[in-house]
Amino acid sequence: MQKIKTATVTFHASHNYGSMLQAYALQHILKNELNVDNEIINFRSDRQKEVYPIPSSQNYSLKRRFARWLLGYNDKPLLDKYNLFENFLKEKLILSQEFNNEEEVAEYAQQFDYLISGSDQIWNTFCYDFSWLFFLPFAKNNAIAYAPSMGPIGKTTIEQDYYSKINECLNNYKAISVREKGTAEAIKAISNKEVETHVDPTLLIKPETWNEFSGNKPLIDGDYIFMYQPFISEAFCKISKKISKITGLPIVVSNQLPSRAELYNKIPFTTKIKTKLDCGPIEFLNLIKNAKFVISASFHAVVFSIIFNRPFFAINGNTDNRMSHLLEATGLLDYGAKAEDYSSVLTKVPEISFNKAKSYIDYERERGISFLRESLNI
Repeated sequence: MQKIKTATVTFHASHNYGSMLQAYALQHILKNELNVDNEIINFRSDRQKEVYPIPSSQNYSLKRRFARWLLGYNDKPLLDKYNLFENFLKEKLILSQEFNNEEEVAEYAQQFDYLISGSDQIWNTFCYDFSWLFFLPFAKNNAIAYAPSMGPIGKTTIEQDYYSKINECLNNYKAISVREKGTAEAIKAISNKEVETHVDPTLLIKPETWNEFSGNKPLIDGDYIFMYQPFISEAFCKISKKISKITGLPIVVSNQLPSRAELYNKIPFTTKIKTKLDCGPIEFLNLIKNAKFVISASFHAVVFSIIFNRPFFAINGNTDNRMSHLLEATGLLDYGAKAEDYSSVLTKVPEISFNKAKSYIDYERERGISFLRESLNI
């Protein structure tokens, strides 16, 4: 019997840990749990390439270049990081040929039985690398949406001028689910459609599989705090240093620090932040899994903290549309708060329990896979 042919559109090529890992997770489930053929349409727009360029000093302002020169900074660790992301794309994902043109994708997509809008913030029209491609406007009632998001604040990020076009695209879908209730409410307001919510694809894969995938050997020796924000701010560094002082644990980051934080990091008597820049998606998992504590303003860092049962502080997790939905459902909303409320979060860390989270994720894993199975007529 011939396998069902599916193709996914998502933020698979963003040099962002969560984006690549959720793309991997959905493809893994489609192929290994549902036994369907799947490839990710390798759409890489010029705008996306602009956001994630090959590291070079030429991409920085003169002021930034001078600051990096003073600090003895070089591009090799960042180039290593870039290559780890590119290698992940080539080695861990099954991709189509590369496209940067939406019309070419529309023609290529005609060969598939089903087209899938994957997860992540692909329906957030505020994203710099947003494309209407992610709404699959060329589908012919063979589109499926699995857990896309409209971003941290739901419908308020969607311009009303877009409502008509979004509604038109949604009429091409056979089945629609979204990742959080804020996005479900936005879809209701835009199209009057009641849609299901389903967990991020990373939660469809069992923890033991992620545990094996992330490697057995810790990349960092000893206990540490893993601090992660996609674009690290100076304020984020200051809060993390305060938590480091209270806990007595050193800080590890996988992203480049702001210039002033880099300079501050050179002062001998200050709390140091250790950078591990040669860090791709697999290394990111390893850093979370082996951390004593995670400080984050990232949805997927929170997801993997829960998967690996790592105590965490989700900054603004109680107000972010994406994180608050997950934290409330898993009974962990107390660990999402404003940055300045870090001390109250730390007092609750010794009593953190992931029992409700495990039950919730086990249940939602079955729901999510069942949704895909029914949508694909398996």
